[in-house]
Amino acid sequence: MKNITAAVAVLAALTGSFTLNGCLFVRETEHRIKLNDGGGGEAWLRLVDIRSDGETDSAVTADLEDMLASFEVNVEEEFERRGRTLVAKKFVLQGDTLNAELQYTFAKL
Repeated sequence: MKNITAAVAVLAALTGSFTLNGCLFVRETEHRIKLNDGGGGEAWLRLVDIRSDGETDSAVTADLEDMLASFEVNVEEEFERRGRTLVAKKFVLQGDTLNAELQYTFAKL
């Protein structure tokens, strides 16, 4: 499968673009933002139901492994470039549903 950039706008905007073997889709995103008086604050982003368009188990596995590797290496750098500090990141598997949760702070929204 030809390498393409994931087409998830919120994920790309907040965590940077990922180059993957296939395409990953996020069914839903949840955002919580807490603003401080000075304009800074804290935010939580939850990506609900991350799925691959892979048609075989090996294609799905490759997509998810690429995403995990990119998530470990590139996310913090991308957040810093955008003036954010990543506080926590994790993946949560609930049954067959994969979710990601990111928490970050920012000096100005």
